[in-house]
Amino acid sequence: MPGGVPPRAMGPIPMNASIQRMFATIAADEDRYIPLPSLTYGRNGSLEDSMTIRYGEAEVQLLYYGPAHTFGDTLVYFPQQKLLFAGDVGFFHSTPLAGGGKVGGWLQVIDKVNELDVETIIPGHGPPGGKSELDDVREYFEFVRAHAREAYNAGLTAPQAVEKLDLGPYAK
Repeated sequence: MPGGVPPRAMGPIPMNASIQRMFATIAADEDRYIPLPSLTYGRNGSLEDSMTIRYGEAEVQLLYYGPAHTFGDTLVYFPQQKLLFAGDVGFFHSTPLAGGGKVGGWLQVIDKVNELDVETIIPGHGPPGGKSELDDVREYFEFVRAHAREAYNAGLTAPQAVEKLDLGPYAK
């Protein structure tokens, strides 16, 4: 490892003892080398950017539409196949976890995906689906946001809001 400096976790990764041991183990391995990316995209914190890669007739697009599940969600789009690897922007038939990102941003990313010519979406969680499954994620977030707004306006504490929440169709 260049300089003998262990990798550092940034953002929402908790630096607990287990993760510190993992980084120490990696740093102690003289034969391990973790190169930095030699090719990146983005314009100094741009909230929307992309990179297109071509190999022969094949094309793949790396798309960044802003913070969603995390602050670095990149989508991988194969326009000729109408295929999108959505990563953790897609939670199909499971409850999305939004602790490290922005729900409002996630909704904007879903809107941008709905503008793409996509038939199949491979989510980070759940089985492959399409735009209707991604719209289910949108509906869930809109439901939770409406409840949170109502609880806030009523002056409820977070635990009181959770206690009052009836997940209805999302309880399963």
